[in-house]
Amino acid sequence: MNSTGMSQTVAILWLLFFFFAFVPSLYSGQQFGNITLQSGSVLLVGSDLNATCRMGSSFPSRCSNNDLTWVLNDKVLNNYSVKRSDVKELGLMLPGPHVPKGRFLLKCKLYCTYVGSKVLHGKTIDVGYPPDIPQNLSCVLHISGDEMECHWNKGRPPFISTVFILHAARKSEVLRTCQGEEHCTLKMKGHPDIIKQLTLWVEAKNDLGTVCSENITIDPYKAVIPPAPTITNVLSDPRNSDQLTVLWNTFLFSDKDWFRDEKLDIELWYRQQGGSWIEVKDVQDNGVCSLYGLTANSAYSIRLRSRPLHSIWGHWSQWSEEFERLTSEAPPLTAPDLWRMFGRADSYGGRNITILWKPPARDKTRGLVLGYMLKWNDGVERVKNFTSERRKHTIMVHDRGAPTIVNITTWNSAGFSPKASLKLRKPQPFSGVSSFQVKSPGDLGDHVISLTWETLGQPSYHPSRFVVAWSESCDGSSADFHWLLVPGSQTHVNITDGIEPLTCYNVSLHPLYENLEGLPSSLLAYSREDVPEVPPRELKVNQSKHTASLSWIPPPISARRGLILHYKISWSSERGQKNYANTTKTSYELQNLKPSTRYMVEVSAVTRKGASRPSMYDFDTSTFDPGEVEIIIVSICFCLLFFIIFLVYVQMNLKRRFREAFWPKVPDPNHSKVLRGFDLMKVGSCSSLIFLYR
Repeated sequence: MNSTGMSQTVAILWLLFFFFAFVPSLYSGQQFGNITLQSGSVLLVGSDLNATCRMGSSFPSRCSNNDLTWVLNDKVLNNYSVKRSDVKELGLMLPGPHVPKGRFLLKCKLYCTYVGSKVLHGKTIDVGYPPDIPQNLSCVLHISGDEMECHWNKGRPPFISTVFILHAARKSEVLRTCQGEEHCTLKMKGHPDIIKQLTLWVEAKNDLGTVCSENITIDPYKAVIPPAPTITNVLSDPRNSDQLTVLWNTFLFSDKDWFRDEKLDIELWYRQQGGSWIEVKDVQDNGVCSLYGLTANSAYSIRLRSRPLHSIWGHWSQWSEEFERLTSEAPPLTAPDLWRMFGRADSYGGRNITILWKPPARDKTRGLVLGYMLKWNDGVERVKNFTSERRKHTIMVHDRGAPTIVNITTWNSAGFSPKASLKLRKPQPFSGVSSFQVKSPGDLGDHVISLTWETLGQPSYHPSRFVVAWSESCDGSSADFHWLLVPGSQTHVNITDGIEPLTCYNVSLHPLYENLEGLPSSLLAYSREDVPEVPPRELKVNQSKHTASLSWIPPPISARRGLILHYKISWSSERGQKNYANTTKTSYELQNLKPSTRYMVEVSAVTRKGASRPSMYDFDTSTFDPGEVEIIIVSICFCLLFFIIFLVYVQMNLKRRFREAFWPKVPDPNHSKVLRGFDLMKVGSCSSLIFLYR
């Protein structure tokens, strides 16, 4: 490269350097202008905001204050801009209600064609309140004696930067301070600081003012907060299943001269698993306490805390870690629930009956169920034991004999439960129950069916209990069997076991009296319904001249997804108006149809949620009703026969008349005397010849 080329290259590089280094600075915000705040950078809430944006000396001459805009937190304030007489200035007058609280950024922006969009200048503004006087100052001294933690209420939020300083003084001499918004910790110097009185107050200050709380004077050792007690053990008594004994240790103050003789107030709480906390009154500071009236074989959580008896603010220690313990077992309080499921009888009167049972409720078993004892008498006293997992057993009984009575008990490590009895006999022909129905399907969720019913007669004749049984067997097929025992005073129940949405369940209510069983009530139920998944099947039409008989098969149980309330039928001719009808049956007859006309018919299944898609069928009505063609043919045949007979008769009459009209009368040989004599002569001569021959 020659020297001329090198010189040109260097010149270009210098020009680029000058352009990128100096030209941008000419259009920087620092050079364009600045913002002057007449109302100051710190405002009281509700004050107006007044400001002026002035263009700098380097502002392009072709741009004016018409190109300036105020922006507050990215929000343009065109409605509050004020143009000055000087074309290089733009004012701002923002009323107090529109000024936001807290810290925000006010910017002056330029939108000029010649330089584009630029921020000329920006100012940070704080809007808030003077601090409120701090209230409720209180302090606690940690047992180590090295730190004292104080808390206060700062009052209304100031919205701007505010400093809260806690001062600790003795005899007007400030010893130490700490800072925090609503709490801070003072460092203490051990024994000398703890046994001497301190005066405490909180100072709050910001750019809008300074305030101080009321002074409090305390003896620090009287504000001590001890460590949480430690529960060492909780003992259960095998002979008293309703009792627990709690043992604990508290902090020893023997190494603290300033706290050696201080007594503690103990607070002890307990709760059963899943229950509410219960406080034990008058707990002594001796490390032991007994709890009475508890539920056998139940889990209890226990916690406690302490405080000095002479605490000036009554600050409690932290809660101890919760200690859980199970009370001892007791014999089951109630009998197992007992029910049966009848099988089919054989030709000899025998019947298989499945005995079903459930353990008592958890709070009634009062221990771990170890097994069941089933007793019954079918002519021989029988006893059979089962493990705790077993829930059913099938026995054979005879319908013709006396009713068989089944008894069952359960046991745990502490003893046996009362027995439950059930008499195996067919229900009596009366119920005592009415209005058995499903209440608002779907309201309680997809896995709940809510049932209600009413009892009839006087209360003394009401059933002693009910058994609600259900299974997924609306079509008669076998399925899992569920049941629930309900008190006789109850007239509603929610069943949940095995319940799934859009599934049909056969539910029955069995009223049980003291010595017999009433007639059960049954219904079909869904936890949640929807429109049927498929339409009615096998739609058939048998049409005639003016009518058409429809028949169909309901959707399968698995696809109904709800109780079918009725079937919706619609039909119309090709150009006629559509007709509608509803029926609860699986057949329907269309009437008043036109002969020799094509019709289209649709049938839908309807549940509470709506109608399924329809099954469709097209058909043509006949020209004649059945039998009309036969009648017409027979009528025509009779007419033809009559016509033929008439023609024969007419022909015979015409022949005679023609003969009489065109031919004269000719003697009838049969009536001629001459021919008759001649015939006699012939007969006589023939007779003579026969005689001579013989």
